[in-house]
Amino acid sequence: MTRSRQALLLLALCCALYLPGMASTQLYTRGEAREALAVREVVQTGHWLVPMRPDGQLTKKPPLFYWSGMATWRMVPTLPEAAVRLPSAIAGTLGVLAVAWLGHAALPLAAGTAALMLATSFEWMRSATSARVDMLLSAAMTLVMLGLAARLAGRARAWTSVLVTVGTALAVLAKGPIGAGFPAAAVIATALARRDRGVLRLLIPLIAGGALAALWYLVAWLTHGQAFLDVVLAENLGRFVDTEKARTGHAHGVFFLVGVALVGLLPWTPLLPLVASRGSASPAIRTLLLSWIVVITAIVTVSASKRSVYLLPIFPAVALLIADGLTAASTPRTSRMLRVTTAFYAPGVGLLAVLVLALVCGLDVTGIFHATLSPDDRTAIGAVQAAVHAAGAPLAVVALALLGLAAWLARTRAAEHWAALAPPVAAVMAIGVLTYQLAIRPAVEQSRGFAGFMPIVAGFVPADEPLYAYFPVDPSVRFYAPRAVVNWKMRPADRDVYLLAWEREVAVLPEAARPQLEQLAVSEARHGSRGSLVLVRVPRGALPPRRAAPPQNG
Repeated sequence: MTRSRQALLLLALCCALYLPGMASTQLYTRGEAREALAVREVVQTGHWLVPMRPDGQLTKKPPLFYWSGMATWRMVPTLPEAAVRLPSAIAGTLGVLAVAWLGHAALPLAAGTAALMLATSFEWMRSATSARVDMLLSAAMTLVMLGLAARLAGRARAWTSVLVTVGTALAVLAKGPIGAGFPAAAVIATALARRDRGVLRLLIPLIAGGALAALWYLVAWLTHGQAFLDVVLAENLGRFVDTEKARTGHAHGVFFLVGVALVGLLPWTPLLPLVASRGSASPAIRTLLLSWIVVITAIVTVSASKRSVYLLPIFPAVALLIADGLTAASTPRTSRMLRVTTAFYAPGVGLLAVLVLALVCGLDVTGIFHATLSPDDRTAIGAVQAAVHAAGAPLAVVALALLGLAAWLARTRAAEHWAALAPPVAAVMAIGVLTYQLAIRPAVEQSRGFAGFMPIVAGFVPADEPLYAYFPVDPSVRFYAPRAVVNWKMRPADRDVYLLAWEREVAVLPEAARPQLEQLAVSEARHGSRGSLVLVRVPRGALPPRRAAPPQNG
């Protein structure tokens, strides 16, 4: 297969995996809605150079995601959900195509398979369909890694230097100095491992890219001064040292990333030992890829703040090494290892098919886990079961397709055609993702999202009346609210007001005041212990004008 045809097939696969449901699925997670609010603020105010949030605060991340979101919002202004997710989908697709096309410079036999693995790995797909900055960072760093690998492979230096410079600048503008720091640390580790000072010349385009991005940091500092420095220090230093003081969250133990990495690499996790096998990669390329993986993993592991997406930049390197080992798996030792690690593929896919059939038949296969689930998850599972039962016929076809793929995997493994494992495994993941995007995710977002509730709110609240809420307001509520939400503390004492609050917040209001409140609407969606979202009309004088907000959960 030619590289052009391979790239077209990968492009079609990425579109099929990343685009369904992009516009129709509402923003129901805090992270997506928070970034969408900032993008909308940039579009509405035109203040794009240094993006701000609706509350007047600086965004915590550099501008690349918000600039990209501004461009896509103007392309599809009537589809805000798609507009804020498109930058991640485009970046994820470009990262896959870069591995397939540019990876040939370093690993010509493994690049296509590696791109297929990357496109269908769980964490990569999840990030490519989310309105967050992490995919833009990872795609930019993929360009940097592939440019460095091409340089080590002896390819033309002009285009590779430009690639590394541009990729570094984009990475720094996506998420900060780590966009240059991670690759620089990997280059230094490669030079030490190879005992070759010449490798350090690869730092030159990295420095150039970092310097280009630093121009924006200079402009932002001259514009906002200490406020901008505080954000940079909190995000790039406080996140590593003290998440509570820096208010960045996501504090986890040192072994947290082990589990999320194994999940994030699915369905390719059983092939992970191939990273240590010797394939066709040259020693220099192999050292760079291993250094890239080890250095980035070590840095994010010692960080106090940890999220699964922090490991996303190593996925292209892992995919390349796994694909290299898979395409060169000819030694008896490697075959023995693969017979063990791939033993679960066929039975696992067969079990998945049986579970789908059980759900179609209305069986509650999740009952044994209910006691361990959060209220949000229990609500979502109920909605998913109803959706699955309603889509019985298509899902029965999905189950039959999975049974066929299980048989294909069993035959491939029995024949020890290891290089042929990738297509059926990728097909299983693609079917699973499409099923989730088209049948399951809409049910989940309906059980947790408030886009459908806000037109009801707009019908009760007169157009000239403010809408009040306790602060901080959930970002998804704020994004879909029919108008700007005003802090409850600022309400007037001499008139009736409209309050948007959680059931838990209403329940802790003074008992004497509760009979005076008029409940106008309650959302079907619920958020854990906070309950549903409630719209109430508060008569004047029913509550003290500046009462402190009740405690909130999350």
